[in-house]
Amino acid sequence: MKIAIDIRAVRGNRSGVGFFTYNLIKALPQVDAENQYLLYGNRDLDLSFVQGDNFSKRIREFPVSNLWLQTGCPADLRRMGVDLFHGTNFVVPLISSVRRVVTVYDLTCFLFPKLHKWRNNTVQRLLPASIRRSERVIAVSEHTRDDLIRLFDVPPEKVKVIYGAAGEEFRVIRERDALEAFRRKHRLPERFILFVGTLEPRKNLVNILEALGELVARGIRSHKLVVVGERGWQWEPIFEKIDQRRLHDYVEFVGYQGWDVLPYYYNLADLLLYPSLYEGFGLPPLEAMACGTPSVVSSNSSLSEVVGEVGMKVDPADPGQIASAAHRLLEDRELYDGLVRGGLERARGFSWKQYARRTLEVYREACSG
Repeated sequence: MKIAIDIRAVRGNRSGVGFFTYNLIKALPQVDAENQYLLYGNRDLDLSFVQGDNFSKRIREFPVSNLWLQTGCPADLRRMGVDLFHGTNFVVPLISSVRRVVTVYDLTCFLFPKLHKWRNNTVQRLLPASIRRSERVIAVSEHTRDDLIRLFDVPPEKVKVIYGAAGEEFRVIRERDALEAFRRKHRLPERFILFVGTLEPRKNLVNILEALGELVARGIRSHKLVVVGERGWQWEPIFEKIDQRRLHDYVEFVGYQGWDVLPYYYNLADLLLYPSLYEGFGLPPLEAMACGTPSVVSSNSSLSEVVGEVGMKVDPADPGQIASAAHRLLEDRELYDGLVRGGLERARGFSWKQYARRTLEVYREACSG
């Protein structure tokens, strides 16, 4: 087969879709040396991390990426004799004769449109058509699969669930000197609670801060909150909440952090707070578990699938529950150590190589029908 993969999300500071796409094209050469892969994008980028002779870039410079996908891309797919196009970022070329696979990470644009930029909502209006035109749909969780079937009446047999993973760099760092040197260099608190994610409404930072305020009000002032992530949109209420609860001395924003340093944050943190309002999968709790750090996550959407029985689950709309779960974890050593051990074992059950292998199976299914 000659397979085209949309790599646009790999550019820039990678978040969810970028992580999945990066790890897919990094792992595919380990499981497939036979098929030919064309990595499609509308802007050039460094793909030196893709180690496979059967992989090559196909870059066509174009200023508007989704317009390029629907206009210039189909003709090039035909010209190159492509058998299958994998839309890794929710959409595929709608007018094309090639077979298609589309990956869907979540349906928040349809379930909670106010939690997204208008631009995201507009682009994802192409999703129902992309699903109809695709031979197979990859969902990153059972929860997302259920949403697809319920909202769009997708035939169940058409949707395949493939879980993501924590990369190999996410591990327990046992070199205490290296950890302490990192703490000093980045001026991190001696003890802290961690949040990792874009500053946007869906990530629920306002309620996390309200929970932090409750902890402080209860006299629990040993931990600060370290926020890793860049500003997305509608982030102003986050800083309003800090003013309202007078939390300036308890919160530190460190911006976006790459994979080379993010494992240090997980290892130094006492716990991860990740009670998102909605997640299609949610990589940070899995990364935290791989680093030996337990998590407090939402009881809704897919996060229960990620942490299983080795994470604390709360109602994301209830700051009191978030605060109580964090307090219990910090005070109950037996519970804490049990979640650390269970999390390390659970994280080992997810791998990007397995993600790539199962994606290849979907490609074969899509081309065999």
